[in-house]
Amino acid sequence: MTDLSCTAIVNYLSTRPILLIPGIWTSPERFEEQGLAFTNVVIGTKPGQKSAFAGYGMFRSIWGTPESEVLGMLSLANLLFSLELQAVHGVRYPWNEQIARFTHRLGFKENGEIPRYMEYKGQLVSAICASLLIEDFSEYVNRRLVELLVTGEDDGGRRQIRRTQPRNKPGDHVE
Repeated sequence: MTDLSCTAIVNYLSTRPILLIPGIWTSPERFEEQGLAFTNVVIGTKPGQKSAFAGYGMFRSIWGTPESEVLGMLSLANLLFSLELQAVHGVRYPWNEQIARFTHRLGFKENGEIPRYMEYKGQLVSAICASLLIEDFSEYVNRRLVELLVTGEDDGGRRQIRRTQPRNKPGDHVE
């Protein structure tokens, strides 16, 4: 896609099979969009035997915040479970390390480089492909929820989870 105008992007996204707009309710009447997620193509027809190539974008105002990770988790959960996917795949530019770190935290694993796959400034460049298997996503969600319960991580002052037991030391078994 070489035309990145608003009209071209809206026209492209309007043809996607699934388009999610993750956001935050800041009051009962106000929803603030924080990004978008979409499928490019869904492979397979049998429930539980499907995968998809997908893309996403978070607005700059949310980059690096805990909310971006939560919205990423919720968007992936929606795609995986509503479409009954076994895997979600995506590509990125090789130099985009911020995306690599973000998707790795969510459970994506890099699985190769596709030469001359993406266009950048009029030239074909390689893309790094990464995949998220449903079992890796489930492991991430379980691990992240335990971290939240154990650490009592602050969610920006809106509500804190209070620890009722001492914090475990690294290496302690948590049930």
